[in-house]
Amino acid sequence: MITAARLEDAEGVFEVQRATWLATYCKPEMGLTEEVLRRRLDGEDGCRQAERIEGWRSAIADPARAVLVVRAGQAVVGFTAPGSWDARRRVGALYVLPPWHGVGLGGLLLEAALDWHGGAGPVFANVASFNERAIRFYRRHGFRATGAAVIDHGATAGEVPIPLIEMSL
Repeated sequence: MITAARLEDAEGVFEVQRATWLATYCKPEMGLTEEVLRRRLDGEDGCRQAERIEGWRSAIADPARAVLVVRAGQAVVGFTAPGSWDARRRVGALYVLPPWHGVGLGGLLLEAALDWHGGAGPVFANVASFNERAIRFYRRHGFRATGAAVIDHGATAGEVPIPLIEMSL
């Protein structure tokens, strides 16, 4: 069952994001080594973890946003964070822990994100250009690549950006 995240879920949401980034985005040939990703997620001395968890707490508390989670027992095993920015409705983050891939949780989370947006108009998703699993997932759900250039706004100066493609439904 998909539910709205609670403030106490913020750490679990970050841990799902962290684990899936490390499992998915590690591409040494692109400069995206495990060390680079850990530094981007955690900071040089781990200080960024607290900032990211606090960011998730803020998103959970914001009535204009949504953070929706799926749990196994009390543990968060997947989440989505739909929203609107750049004048576009977006799926936002959608991550499921690797051991839970292939059991339908991603589809349920995507459906919840689309429901949050309501009916009319396109919804967009940014996907790592090398993440064939995610690209196939979105295609199965009716999304198509737009061909638009996408910038990884999460990369700060000196960080290796994740190459992204934009898809829309």
